[in-house]
Amino acid sequence: HLINSAVWTIHPFLSEFVRVDGVTIQNPAPSPNTDGINPESSRNVQILNSRIDVGDDCVTLKSGMNEAGRKLGRPDENITITNCVMMRGHGGVTIGSEMSGGVRNVVVSNCVFQGTDVGIRVKSQRGRGGVVEGFAASNIVMQDVRSAFTITTFYQGQDKPGDEFPVNEGTPTFRDFIFNNIIARGSQTAGQVTGLKELAVENITFNNVQIQAKTGMTCTNAKGIRFLDTVIDPDSGPALTLVNSSGIDTSRLSTRKKGIELVK
Repeated sequence: HLINSAVWTIHPFLSEFVRVDGVTIQNPAPSPNTDGINPESSRNVQILNSRIDVGDDCVTLKSGMNEAGRKLGRPDENITITNCVMMRGHGGVTIGSEMSGGVRNVVVSNCVFQGTDVGIRVKSQRGRGGVVEGFAASNIVMQDVRSAFTITTFYQGQDKPGDEFPVNEGTPTFRDFIFNNIIARGSQTAGQVTGLKELAVENITFNNVQIQAKTGMTCTNAKGIRFLDTVIDPDSGPALTLVNSSGIDTSRLSTRKKGIELVK
């Protein structure tokens, strides 16, 4: 039972075969950088049967920042997170923003997110580089989470989604995510999927996802997004807004409100 950590609480770094089981973490909120569990550039990590109530992200997966992370080249990989309760933190489960060495093969299952700022959060920005791929989350209930899903390559910085730059080693890549059997109630927004104009966020599936929120979801610079047996019910506005996105499958997306809005 870990209480009032000043910064990251549990931080496996360059580690293998790590198991964090039955841990309770309580840090003051709001307070920056008081993350719960942060595996960094580690592999074969299990996080299970834990309760995390913190002032920043509850569980965050990292692999170094910018050139240093790319040079080290050690991804966070083969991570399982299951049977946990996440409370109050900025994100229930977060990837990034320091993910320059890559993050891959991540499974999150059978968790409850209560009152976190974001439920599922993947964040980066131009200059970080790295690839986040192979991320699956299932059997999750979110209650009073401000944004159910935030997947963004505009975490910090002055650039905008309408800007376009050459693709280089500092261009972050997000691809191959699946979100299955997830319920979110009492959210401010269903969420955002925001890629780069020069490199879209690609291949994300929402399957059997139900979101009740004040506003719907927005996909910007995204490609190959599928909504299968998914319900997005905003209190106002469209369920889904598409900006510079292609290959969006909404044939099995339903809503009781206004459906889809296209923004050029």
